[in-house]
Amino acid sequence: MKIKYERNKVYKGMFIKKDRLFIKRDSSLEIFNIDDSIFDPENNINSINENLPIPADFTLLQNFPNPFNSGTKISYFLPSNSNINIYNILGDKVDILNESTETEGWHSLIYSPNSLSSGVYFLSATMNNKTIIKKILYLK
Repeated sequence: MKIKYERNKVYKGMFIKKDRLFIKRDSSLEIFNIDDSIFDPENNINSINENLPIPADFTLLQNFPNPFNSGTKISYFLPSNSNINIYNILGDKVDILNESTETEGWHSLIYSPNSLSSGVYFLSATMNNKTIIKKILYLK
C-alpha cells in the first residue's frame, strides 16, 4: 500500500477499521485497503519480509497498532540469534517473543497476549551490549 502525502493538503483525521485506512481530507473521505503485511490480527503470522533494507545492526521497530487490544504487529531484524522479551513496569519478564533459534534477517509476528492485564509494557532486545526498548500499551 502506498499513500501519497501532499504537503499543502490539510488532513483532518485518519483512522483504521478492519482492513481499511480512512483519511478525512477537507470535505472528502479517502479509503485505502490495508494488506496483511501491515497488520493482520486474525492470522498469527511469523514471516520474513524480504523487501526491507538490511541494517548493519539489529533493529526493533515500534509495534503497530499501539495501543492495541487483540494483537499487534512487531517487526525486527536479527543479524544473529537473539531473544526479544516483554517486561512489565516493575521490570519483571512476562513473555518471550522469540526463541534464539530464528535465522538472521527481517521477521514479523503478531503478538496477542493471553494472560496479561491491561497496562504499559516494554519490548526489549539486547545484542552485543546494545539494548533497544520500545514502550507498548495493551488495552483489554
